[in-house]
Amino acid sequence: SVSAQRDRISELLRSVGFRVAATCSAAEGLALMVRRFVDLVVCGTHLPDMSGCEMSRSLKSLRCVPQHCPIPVILVSDENEASTTAALRSGADLV
Repeated sequence: SVSAQRDRISELLRSVGFRVAATCSAAEGLALMVRRFVDLVVCGTHLPDMSGCEMSRSLKSLRCVPQHCPIPVILVSDENEASTTAALRSGADLV
């Protein structure tokens, strides 16, 4: 399930010293990033309220993110090569 995958990734990142803030939707994630700076975004390609590609584009356009210091985006996908290419074109740094 999506929540189990989110929990596993969160736990993995915590185990190597990252502080993790997990959200259930793109809207929650974007709202969080307006309130506090994050070093990395990991999200799925299929979110309840938008695609991971849309999330990546929205993140790249947030005014609170300094242009000289973009936030890396990793999209987690089990999709085909075309979807991976689309994700990278949307601004994701790794798929």
